[in-house]
Amino acid sequence: LVTSPPRFSGATCQPFIIMCKSQIPQNTQACVALVDPYSTGAMLAPDLVKRGFAVIALWTKECGENRGHLPKAAVGFPEGFLAEVEEQQTLEQTAEVLCEATGGAELAAVIIGGETGVKVGDALSEHLGLRGNST
Repeated sequence: LVTSPPRFSGATCQPFIIMCKSQIPQNTQACVALVDPYSTGAMLAPDLVKRGFAVIALWTKECGENRGHLPKAAVGFPEGFLAEVEEQQTLEQTAEVLCEATGGAELAAVIIGGETGVKVGDALSEHLGLRGNST
């Protein structure tokens, strides 16, 4: 795992051990975090990859049983996620784990994949200085 700081301003990263599924592809522009990417929200992942982004799944505590609901049409996922990370105890800790998962690549956006991810996704994008629903 790479522990270099992210290329965005906001939270500073501390080393966290997370499971990364794959290396960042060579043609990747940046990473996008999909918060609770279940059901139709999972369909964003293949489209983001086609556009050159690595996708990180951020699963919130609110997600519950929805986590397992990935449609077959979301071809290549969940295997294609760069990483899957869990919501932490605090917003700051969640931001640190997420930026660790980028492997030093730019985090371009935090996008909501499911309704259960709205609160965490909005707070996280605000905390990291990224555009979101409330900015």
